[in-house]
Amino acid sequence: MAPPKSQGQKRGTILGSVQSGLVDFSIRAVPLPTDVTNFLAANMRTLKRLQRDRRQGQAEDDSEDISGDNVEGVEVVKPEEFWSTLEDLLQKAGREWAGLADQIWAFGPRRVGPNMLIDRTEGAPRS
Repeated sequence: MAPPKSQGQKRGTILGSVQSGLVDFSIRAVPLPTDVTNFLAANMRTLKRLQRDRRQGQAEDDSEDISGDNVEGVEVVKPEEFWSTLEDLLQKAGREWAGLADQIWAFGPRRVGPNMLIDRTEGAPRS
């Protein structure tokens, strides 16, 4: 395995700065637990619907089909159950993953995939 790119940091961490050191940042890439990845892949339509409803300020319509991609052994959940189910999966994945549902900024690719952008900055506003 190649040595870490940023000495003294966890594997997958990159340190950087912009504006001649005005802003320093660190980014860390870590693979998601398999159960979380499978859940997000199976519930892409649910996530897309949640995002659409949030943008448009609509109430949820239970008549719409929210079936997702076929991922064996993974249940497709209703929009009102999505965040609690995701949080439960993150809790089961371990201490490093617990509580991350409130820190998610984005999913990807295309805003609904099985990748997450997390902001772990102290005091960052949450929506």
